[in-house]
Amino acid sequence: MIDVKLDFDETVLVKFEDVHFETSAGTKGKGDIFVSNKRMVLTRESLFGKTKETLSFPISELKTYNGRPQI
Repeated sequence: MIDVKLDFDETVLVKFEDVHFETSAGTKGKGDIFVSNKRMVLTRESLFGKTKETLSFPISELKTYNGRPQI
């Protein structure tokens, strides 16, 4: 579960929980994705369901292709 403190001018756009993914190195994992009007936050869970890693990216760093975000 993502526990993110929002800025006063930040709005939640979408939140996905229990997302399964595979990294470019081939490792598989599970985590959550949170997108606001200011940033995207990814969390990766440990084997026992605790948050192992949290990554935060400003929306300005996301790339688009044909008008669609590439994440």
